[in-house]
Amino acid sequence: MPRIVAWGMVVLAAGALAWAAGDRFLQARAGDGGARANGSAGGGRAATVSGDSAPPEVPGRTSAPEAAPIHPSGHVLPGRAATICSAVKARVLAHALRVGAEVSADMELVTLDSREVDHRIADLALRLVAVEAERKAVGKKIDLVAIEKESLAASLRRIEAERTALEARIERAAVWLVETERDLAQQEAVIARSPGAISEDVVRRARTARDMAEQDHRALVADRGRLEEERTATLLSETASDKEREGLEVELEILDGKRALLENDRAKAMKDSTDYRIRPPFAGIVAERHVEAGEEVAPGAPLFEVVDAETVRVEFFVSQRKRPGILAGTRIAVSAESFPGVRFGGTVVEVAPRAEPRTHKYRVVLETPARSGDPGSEDARLWPGMIVEVLIEGGGG
Repeated sequence: MPRIVAWGMVVLAAGALAWAAGDRFLQARAGDGGARANGSAGGGRAATVSGDSAPPEVPGRTSAPEAAPIHPSGHVLPGRAATICSAVKARVLAHALRVGAEVSADMELVTLDSREVDHRIADLALRLVAVEAERKAVGKKIDLVAIEKESLAASLRRIEAERTALEARIERAAVWLVETERDLAQQEAVIARSPGAISEDVVRRARTARDMAEQDHRALVADRGRLEEERTATLLSETASDKEREGLEVELEILDGKRALLENDRAKAMKDSTDYRIRPPFAGIVAERHVEAGEEVAPGAPLFEVVDAETVRVEFFVSQRKRPGILAGTRIAVSAESFPGVRFGGTVVEVAPRAEPRTHKYRVVLETPARSGDPGSEDARLWPGMIVEVLIEGGGG
């Protein structure tokens, strides 16, 4: 029992010595910090004061002054990045790009061997020209048939008009014939009853009139027959013209179908040809090149990687204490050690809804122009991969 008490007294003595040493250390730090604070106030910029409440003072100790706020570090990422792949199997003919080269959205990055698709486009163009020539020939035939049909229709209208007029003449000729026959019969009857009652000249004139009426009637009937034959022939020609037009229209429809198929094939070939013209989706800088001239690439093979160098993103992490004050749209500036005094204004575009399991911090992404835009700092520019300081108001992350 006395041995246990002795060991306890030793432990208590060691604790007292440690407490005294710690107290002397804190007092020395306080004096040193005060001297630095006074020196800073005399010749330098005033430090930012944190908005958090100061810790309670411990009796018997001298409290140290607050340190300058510590801002979280951020990692600069490209605003946009694209891996440009080949959509076809082809041989690389040439390229004139190096890593770091600036490219525009309409710039052709690489020339692929497109002779096969180019030949197909040329062949389809020739076939389209031939089909179009056939269509024009058929169209002219249809126009000629239409003109012929109009001429036949005019002939039918003329024949109908002549038939109407001829029927009226035949009707009048028939009446005249009946009258002359009746007149001749009456005179012959008189002579038969009373010879010498009328002269032979009267009877001869009546017979001549009857013969002329009969001849005229026969001629008109013959004209009507010829007119009917002409009308029948015209109707047959009109029917043949209609059938010819129908056949030509069917031929034109077939040619229209051929033209549509050829145009579809040509449009597809033209679309395929764009796969041989490799262009970036946006203006930027070549980050990587995966091909050389003379190589054969397969569909899906990466050719280039292009990043947008005008707009960058900064990824950083904040604690749960700072998370409520950071929302999408919040304006936050960043600075880089390479450009002292230059700030890059950014806007928060992403805030993670939950913390990282290991660090218990929240991922935040802001977007900022790569160039600061401040007068006199035209050379200041953020590049992907740089480490920056995120200037959150109130300091620590």
